[in-house]
Amino acid sequence: MKSIPARVEASQRVRTGSVSWATLSFADRTRIEMGENSYVTLASADETGTELTLGLGAIHAWVEKLVTRKRFIVHTPAVDMAVRGTEFTVEVKDTKEVQVDVLSGVLGVKTLLGEELEIGDDRPLRSLRVFPDRPLDLPRPEPGKGPEKKEDKKQGAAEPAMPGSDVLAEFKKDVEREVGLGLSKDAVQAVAAEEARRAEYQEGKTMIDVFGARVRIEEYIVRPAADQFKFVVLNERSDRYDYFYYQAQFNQALPESLSPALRYLNGKTGTAPDYFITAFETGRSNTQDTVQEIGTGGHLVNAALAADQTVYDPDANSFRTVSAGTGLWQTLFNDYTYKINGAEKFGWQPNIAGTDITAYDYVATGFNTRILGAPCVNQACEDAARPNSITQPDGASYLHDRVTINYAGDGTTETYDFYVVGDDGKIATTADFNGVTTGDAYKNTLLKFNYQQTITATEFNGRKIDLVVEPKILVKSGVIQ
Repeated sequence: MKSIPARVEASQRVRTGSVSWATLSFADRTRIEMGENSYVTLASADETGTELTLGLGAIHAWVEKLVTRKRFIVHTPAVDMAVRGTEFTVEVKDTKEVQVDVLSGVLGVKTLLGEELEIGDDRPLRSLRVFPDRPLDLPRPEPGKGPEKKEDKKQGAAEPAMPGSDVLAEFKKDVEREVGLGLSKDAVQAVAAEEARRAEYQEGKTMIDVFGARVRIEEYIVRPAADQFKFVVLNERSDRYDYFYYQAQFNQALPESLSPALRYLNGKTGTAPDYFITAFETGRSNTQDTVQEIGTGGHLVNAALAADQTVYDPDANSFRTVSAGTGLWQTLFNDYTYKINGAEKFGWQPNIAGTDITAYDYVATGFNTRILGAPCVNQACEDAARPNSITQPDGASYLHDRVTINYAGDGTTETYDFYVVGDDGKIATTADFNGVTTGDAYKNTLLKFNYQQTITATEFNGRKIDLVVEPKILVKSGVIQ
């Protein structure tokens, strides 16, 4: 989607639609990102400061530390905010209810009823929910207890080791604290708040999931190192908390815009792509159960397609069919492991150490798998040890696929349900994507929906991991092109 620059003058209103967003940039490097269905009125922006009103919708603001005599004020239907060099989000709902969250810095707030307080760093609160006609409902501290202080944390305590941390140590060494597996809800939220301060992209909204539950989605993308990017999704419901992360290392430092590096991750014909992934880790968790994947030894292979394949061509901004026999550059990983609750279920490696896998087909490639620790050297062995099936429980016209994986060795089972779902919890149908033939049309249609994935496993003892991802951040960052 193309960006259209324009100058905004005092008293003008900026409005976004249902599949659009906007960024307001100021001379002092302050930046405000507007979510969809939002409108902001700029009252003033001069040498004395900036003043604006958020009438509806959501904004994410990064305000540079203000010099003496300058001000930055945000008005809403329920509360006014004085900013002092802060990163924060504000959401105004149809009911005029306002949700304020400070990610870093301090925010001075004043309600329509005259109540005043500060929220943010080293304050008792970092978030505030305000109604235009009600007094603030502030938590009362327990006797003898106050807000936790950073210096109270015990020094020298060993952090719990995360599964696979030995494999990822090489490309996580520059990151002190990150969202990873083995964390409680409070720990995830605390680490995510710190990590999100470095985010280049952030999104968030509340919607109804496919089961009728209200879920709050928070997403961000950061660069832990020059050659890495990381995508994090946090889901909060009234009775559960789930999270997901994907971290990748590339063959070279990433450009300022991520789009060129992510452009050909699904394959490229002709000359080899400049960027490819050399290692990755994904993690999914409900704070109790975990699913983890780790791939290393990523390298490019130009293999002839065995059958016709439809691919998206970012250069032509359209989908096209690549004929059988055509060479397609793709990334293969020499070593891979898939773990449930820390125990490996499935993996692969080269048959001869130090060689690159050239295809995942067992034929003269030095490719071996292991299933529950037992080796397989041909497809028949793998099919018998790890049979799987794909079904469409709601019918072929609904975008809901179910993948069931069985392990003959220990009798365990895993089930993945994949949904494309609207904000109202309704499953999308194939008709919703009829006539979509270009990249822009696909992205505009996809922005109306969300991805939802549920995972159940024998090891979960009746529990599940339930994740909803809003694709907007993937479109804005260039992951989806």
